Amino acid sequence: MESYREDIKHYASTASRQKISDGYLSIPRQLAKKYTKFQYKVVSKEGSARRYENCLNWLVDAGMIQLCVNVSTPQFPLVAYEKPDQFKAYVTDIGLLTSFYGYDTQAALLKDTLTGPAKGGIYENLVFDILTKRGFGLNYYKNDKNTQEIEFLLVRDGAVIPIEVKSKRGATVSLNHFIDEFAPPYAYKLVAGNVGVSDTKITLPLYMAMFL
Repeated sequence: MESYREDIKHYASTASRQKISDGYLSIPRQLAKKYTKFQYKVVSKEGSARRYENCLNWLVDAGMIQLCVNVSTPQFPLVAYEKPDQFKAYVTDIGLLTSFYGYDTQAALLKDTLTGPAKGGIYENLVFDILTKRGFGLNYYKNDKNTQEIEFLLVRDGAVIPIEVKSKRGATVSLNHFIDEFAPPYAYKLVAGNVGVSDTKITLPLYMAMFL
């Protein structure tokens, strides 16, 4: 972590250093929320796009984070339906992300005893990191009623493929609704469990994201 802070001090302007650091250090808290959409108020009480947007752009340009933008409709081409003001921010170093939470959290992850929203956020970041490093561009989808959220959408052969990430076994209500409404050729459910297929829904262990 200290090396990242030193990079910020070395390369960022004096006026921006603290804001850039604050934005970066807020990401573990952003991912520990029930809904992991980035919120400037989590960075600071005075947080706003005007205050921190350039700092996030600096972190993206430095390769320290990547953004995943919401879309108004999950249709090809996704870029045409992006909502630039609604996004999630993920750390590009998953080991560093887990270190933010401390040794006890890392140990709980290894023992699979961690519970709560933070676990889901860590797994989201993990899957995002795996898929983007495989070259996929990703978006996410949350409808206007806030009743349906799909963690990731990727495009393959002109089709939009939904991916739901679950940190534990359980029902996939949002993914089921997505399949019924938008009829993708297939959909992925990534879980801490085994392989399974049900109609167009393919269930895979989380680590198998590397093979999508």
